Amino acid sequence: NRRTIGIPLERLLDSITRARHDEKRHIVDWKSNDEIGAVVSAFNELQLRQQAYEQELRNARDTLELRVEERTQELDQAQRILADAIESISEGFAIFDSKEQLLICNTRFQDMFCYDQPTDHCHDVRYELIFRRIVEAGLIQEAVGQNEDWLAENMQRHTDPGDPQIYQLADSRWIQANEHKTDDGGTVAVYSDIS
Repeated sequence: NRRTIGIPLERLLDSITRARHDEKRHIVDWKSNDEIGAVVSAFNELQLRQQAYEQELRNARDTLELRVEERTQELDQAQRILADAIESISEGFAIFDSKEQLLICNTRFQDMFCYDQPTDHCHDVRYELIFRRIVEAGLIQEAVGQNEDWLAENMQRHTDPGDPQIYQLADSRWIQANEHKTDDGGTVAVYSDIS
């Protein structure tokens, strides 16, 4: 009994215990033509199949990680190209999300309105706050003395853009604002100095 049952069962148990500790599959070294031999053979086949599945999963994970890394690099490159393109245009450029928060703007936008945040820190500022600062600083000629009325009218035009708007800055420059809604409810705004 020890030879035909005990020893193979001990080896099976040893293989299972070792797999729990080092998470590797261990083949049981036992050959016989009886029922115990059939169980050991089935166990070894199961171990080999499981090992092959685990290797396939590792390969798939490695492939996926490589693809994610490649896509991340491609996305980073595309974002750099877009940022460079936005920065290189001669007009002031800004994108606001559907909650009217500034997502991105270029230096020209900041220069036109003396907006004092660096370009890479301009996100999460609401459109209304930007133009409130501009109006309160007296930078828009037609808003002087009627800040709240001008802001309300400007917000209405921004919420429902139509024809380009033209206004004069305090330094005598004339700015044309072209705003367009995006499919997700945001706004793309281009500000041209038409002086």
